[in-house]
Parts: sequence; structure tokens; C-alpha cells
Amino acid sequence: MCVETKQIYTMATDPIYIGTGGYTIGRVDNTIVRDPITQIPKIPGSSLAGTWRYYMALKLVSSIRELQPSFEDIKKQKGTNLGEKLKNWINNTKSNNGWDKIKKEWLKYHGNVIATIKCAGQDDAPNVELDQVNHSGHCGHCIVCKAFGYPKKDKSWQGMLFFSDLNILFFPVSTRLGVRWITSKQLLNLAGFEVSEEPAENKVIVSKNPSQESYLNLGWLNLEIDKDIKFLDISQIPLNNIKNLIQDNLILVPDNLISQIINANLEVRTSVSIDPLTGAAKESALFTSEAIPRGTIFYGEIRLMDRSSLGSEDLPSLQSIWQGLKESKDFYKTLGIGGMTTRGFGRMEVYLEEEKKMSNIDSTINNLGFEIVNKIMQESDEKKKKKLLNHIDKALGVLVNDGVYAYYVFCKAQDKKDESRFTEIFVESPLKKLQNFLKIDSNNNLENFFQDLSSNLHQLLFFRQLLERALIYARYHAKAKGE
Repeated sequence: MCVETKQIYTMATDPIYIGTGGYTIGRVDNTIVRDPITQIPKIPGSSLAGTWRYYMALKLVSSIRELQPSFEDIKKQKGTNLGEKLKNWINNTKSNNGWDKIKKEWLKYHGNVIATIKCAGQDDAPNVELDQVNHSGHCGHCIVCKAFGYPKKDKSWQGMLFFSDLNILFFPVSTRLGVRWITSKQLLNLAGFEVSEEPAENKVIVSKNPSQESYLNLGWLNLEIDKDIKFLDISQIPLNNIKNLIQDNLILVPDNLISQIINANLEVRTSVSIDPLTGAAKESALFTSEAIPRGTIFYGEIRLMDRSSLGSEDLPSLQSIWQGLKESKDFYKTLGIGGMTTRGFGRMEVYLEEEKKMSNIDSTINNLGFEIVNKIMQESDEKKKKKLLNHIDKALGVLVNDGVYAYYVFCKAQDKKDESRFTEIFVESPLKKLQNFLKIDSNNNLENFFQDLSSNLHQLLFFRQLLERALIYARYHAKAKGE
């Protein structure tokens, strides 16, 4: 079973309102969702998953609606279950309405034949059996239901997509020099960026200061400028045409001030209910709502789980699901996310990790798994070969349960004084293959490499994930060779 983690960045093009529900006593009536630890506003993963499911279903149904048959036509097909009947309808080129000519992989998945817009949202027919669906509720067969999950009377499916919260990375603040985007060392570290600079107490670091200002106001708060230095390179973040604008206008603020500054600079909008009879404002119907301002940059993760190894379920590929997400993300530009989207709230731009980069990683990991097994199979000593093959599962267990450094020590401990075969196959070889994806140089010293890796949380987790997948692939390659 394989899990792919992909980065997502978004920029609010409208104020975004994700309400907590109900009224509160305080500065505003309608408050927004916040992280309970940092008190910084966020977009919950549930909001992202729910809207994206709807948008993917909307894109799917609008693209294939003219080719879909009636449910009665499907029932007439041969097959012991609905899945087989769907495939038989597609294979019948005389009556499949040209389905076999669809070019995009994610659209022509066989389960899409009975997809409807009701595959989004809450299932309104959860008590119907999977093979008895009839354009009511989740169909349980299309790529949307397989990717996001569904509940049925005889079977429930968790899905293959997992969404994290979207957390604020860069927050726009009005200053006397124009708009600046603030962040902090803690926010950057949580997003996986390594920053060595840290502002002094009650001071800020600016990326550029051409007018040599000594102080800069962030909203109502006036702070002393500690120094001007390019503390972060955002060239690798897929923010397209706004990247250069943000790069030159970044401000690093102390961790203990970031939450207060963000919450003090949220947008607050006052609204009133209108009496439909008089056309005037209703008495005692004034209310205020807060929102995350436009221009805010968020980051998060989407995890895709390959469940094909768990059973006989005929599933869409992870590549097809990712293609569906990419082609439906533009709905966020028009329909948005959260509440009050018909009143100027909710729109945002979504930027996804490039597919080419991920394909290269996956190809490298696959080759690494094959290379591990291939080197083991070259052993002439059958006893040693068997020990090395058994080590794949043992090393994988140590890596998953005890971490990367324990994995390194465990592999090294298997070697005898006069040889280092375990270290060569399970440590040195993976390191050479994965070096290009890491920002840490080994300098041919394994001990120093793993010590440095342990001090960089983002790189450590990334390396662990790559190595785990490589060992899983190695296990499958070994089984394919009959070992």
C-alpha cells in the first residue's frame, strides 16, 4: 500500500469566511474557524474536501453527460454485478455512445458511466445496496465516489483522498509603504521551510528596505526593523505570477506576535437584513462578520492512498484521481469556498504541485526498489541472499516503528567486520538515489548525514516517506521473482 503526499498552496482572491456556527459575544457576531493552539484562522480540511468533491463531480458530469446511458440499459447488460455490467456496456462499441473514444483517463473510468451530481454532498440513499443504486445518492462506482468515499447498506468505502487543513503561510497587512506579507519562523518551519534568521524581540526582518526605514507599521502596530535580508527563497512555491511580488515584500515577525497581528488585521464586514415589504433595513437586524482578507496565502497537503493491494476492488489510478483534482480546481476561482459566496466572499486560486516533479520521484523510488532486490539476487551465497531478502521486511518494520536513525543503526549492525553488504544495499544505495530530492549533503559521511537529517524535521519525514515506499516496492519486486 502506497501513500503519495502532494503539496497545495492557495491564495484568497476574496475574503474567506468559514464560520464556527451561531453568534458569539465579542468584537464580531459571526466568528471564523481558528486553530485551537495558535488561535490563527484556517480553512478546515473538511471544507476543502467537501467543496472539491462537489467541483470534481460537477466537472465529471458536465463532461460525460451526453454519453451516459439510461440505468435500464445498464441493467440489460450481462454480468454478475453492476461493475461487470458497466464494463460490458463500454466494451459493446455498437451501443456505448462513443464512450471508448474519451481521451482523458480520469473521465473514461468505467464507473463514471452511472455518475451523477448526487455523488457529491451527503448521500441521500445510504440504505440502498451498492448494486441497486439508480441515480439516487452516491453511486459508489464512479471516480468521485472511489476517491472521496461513500456509505451504502452493504458496503462503506473510506476513499483514497485525505485533506489537511489549509493553514496561513503569508498574511497581507497594510503598511505606510503599501501591502506587505507577514510570516514567522514557526509558520515557515511547520510548512517545511528552513529559516535560520529570527528577529529580535519586538522587531521585524524585512526582505527589502530600499528607503532604509527604521520602523514599519503593521496595521496599528509600529515595530522596529531589525535588518533587511532575503530570509526566504519562495521560487519553488507554485504561485505563478504573484511569486515575485510576494518575494520582495515579505516580513518576518516574532512568533509571539504573529497571532495577534493576524487577528488584528482580519476583515470585518457589517451587514443588515432587509425587510422585503418596506425595502428598508430591519430593526435590530445589524450583524458583523469577520473574514480572512484577500491576498492571504495558505498551504496544506493532499494525501492519495493506493488501496489496490488491499483486495479485489477495481480502483482508478492515483494519476487519474490527481488529474481529476487538477481539472476541477478552477471552480474555486468562480464558486469559491465557505459561507456568503454570493455576497463577495470565498473565491480563491489553487496551486498544485507539478505532476512532472512527482513522477520523477515515483520513478526514482521504483527504480530504487528494483535495484535493492537486483543487488541481493547477485549474491552467490544462498544463505546470505536469503538473509538479505528477509532483511527487507525487518528493515521496513524498524523504519516505520522506530524511525530513520534506528533504521540506519539496524542496517549497520547486520554487517560483519570484513564486509558492509547491508549498509551498501540498504543505506548507501538509497542515499545516492534520493540525494537529489534532499537539501542535505552527505559528504560521504553517513553518520554526519543522519545526524543532520535528524535536526531537520521536514527533510527527515520526507526521506522516511521515500525510503518506506522504496522498501515496499522492493518487497513486491522480491515476490515477483518468487523469493
